Amino acid sequence: EAAILACLGAGGGSGGMGSGSAASAATLAAHVYAGLAPALLPAAARNVLAHLLDLEARGAVEATAAGAVTLDTGWQKLR
Repeated sequence: EAAILACLGAGGGSGGMGSGSAASAATLAAHVYAGLAPALLPAAARNVLAHLLDLEARGAVEATAAGAVTLDTGWQKLR
């Protein structure tokens, strides 16, 4: 969870994808799980999506588009 928020700019330091950046679960998984075998990235992306949905419920992130959420939906931090 902390790594996901850091990638979305919550950390404000190195390792983030830039403050205010929006990214999909698939993109975040590739950053958070750098070095993971490519065959495992789809499972990692689903794990990241589950964290994003929890973070959304707690008001920390939001999807950048309305509608059904997929692995390609963009997410951005709120706080």
